[in-house]
Amino acid sequence: MLKSETEHEVVRPSLSPRIRRLEWWAAGFGAAVGAVLMLLAHRALGDDTWITLGYVRNLAEHGHWGLLADRVSNTQTSPLNAWLLAALFFVVGRPAVVVGLLLMATFALTGWWTARIARVLGVSSVLPFLAVGLLASSPLLVSAIGMETYLGIAMMVGVARHALGGKRWAAGVLWGLAVLCRPDFAVPAGVFAACSLLPGVRTRWLHLAQSAGIGALVALPWHVWSWFHLGGFVPDSTFIKVTSPGSVTMVDAPIRFFAVLLPVPTAITAVPVVVALLCGVRAWRHRGEAWARVALVFLAAGWAHWAALAAIGAFPEAWYFAPLVAFSFITLSVVLAQARTTIGFVAAFAFGTACIAASGPTPWSVMPLVLNHAETGQYQQVGAEVRELTGGKQVLAPGEIGVLSYFSGGLIVDHFGDPALTKVLLDKRYAEAGTLEKAVLGWNWRHFPATPMPQFDYMLAFKRITPDPPGQVVRTWQVGTPARGQDELVLLKLS
Repeated sequence: MLKSETEHEVVRPSLSPRIRRLEWWAAGFGAAVGAVLMLLAHRALGDDTWITLGYVRNLAEHGHWGLLADRVSNTQTSPLNAWLLAALFFVVGRPAVVVGLLLMATFALTGWWTARIARVLGVSSVLPFLAVGLLASSPLLVSAIGMETYLGIAMMVGVARHALGGKRWAAGVLWGLAVLCRPDFAVPAGVFAACSLLPGVRTRWLHLAQSAGIGALVALPWHVWSWFHLGGFVPDSTFIKVTSPGSVTMVDAPIRFFAVLLPVPTAITAVPVVVALLCGVRAWRHRGEAWARVALVFLAAGWAHWAALAAIGAFPEAWYFAPLVAFSFITLSVVLAQARTTIGFVAAFAFGTACIAASGPTPWSVMPLVLNHAETGQYQQVGAEVRELTGGKQVLAPGEIGVLSYFSGGLIVDHFGDPALTKVLLDKRYAEAGTLEKAVLGWNWRHFPATPMPQFDYMLAFKRITPDPPGQVVRTWQVGTPARGQDELVLLKLS
């Protein structure tokens, strides 16, 4: 049976100054990588990141939970990410700086904890630098900067690090924090908690139960409060972002959707997933060794998360594949760190460098793997001009909301900000559900607030999607992205 961290430390002085220096160097490297990455991405934060930042601004400035300052909503998927960003926003007040500071902190934590994993496993000290560098190079992962993706990865790596040493309390707290990053992160975090290196099946299951209980104590208070005060035990976006008959799924989206619209970033993203499977074969052949089991656990955690989302019919948002991609990178890093081959390290460095180079001129104007219809800067211009053009009246959003809502001061509205519009989509989901699912959904929305339907004097529409929109044209903007091509965004007066 594999030894625990404590037993390893008896054999090897793991807390020597040299090792402590490794962890500090790894954390410093992570912070530096986060800073550089933010310099590249600060102009290109994706639309969903700006939904988060809308919540963040309202929480920091008004103590209010909602995308819009004048109404409560429950579409923020990651309370922990919003809380941390809001705390920074309260002090700094600049969105890009706030996102960058949290990004640096999350990479620093990832570096620190992967250095600890390297220490426990006795593999090359290159592991944390390799893992952090690869995580920062993925087109899919960097496109989710500002969302909960990197924060969630850090929390789950923390669960793995502490479960590895049998530290059930720390693993449980981080498991709960991972759930507060996003509810579906409970799955990979649970895989890590279940697969500690403690001797004895009974001991492992006991520690798993204890970690799960601690995690529940951390996460449940928010969800109970949300159930009573926001109208849902889990965020409403959980039930909005689902597949419909005939639409792409978590299974076929990489080929039918992403590869068609953005073939190069999609292919680059797929490379580590495929290579990690090959690394998994090597690890399986050495499964009696600690490094191999840890590599297999990371691989299993990523695929378990993907399978869970596929099973519940989640709509294949790009960032939903993030745990699979991230833990494939870490699997690859563990195997390379154990092999200690120079050619492997050089190949990984070359791949990461090529990924960044393939993302386009810097600083980026659009993230390498986002499917938005307009660049962030274009949406900022539209949002800033709408107030004057409409006299401060509400505008129905064109299908994307984050940047438009933020820079219009909340004048542009859709179902992410207005609970009455949210309820239209939730009612549709309820009508299509089976008997058991209806019971669960009805319980979840038991305290959903009754609010009047908003009235709109104006609307925004993409000409390609709505070629003959209703109303009188007020203003037209040229917009476009590499994924969607060029289009026109039209402001229309409805009455």
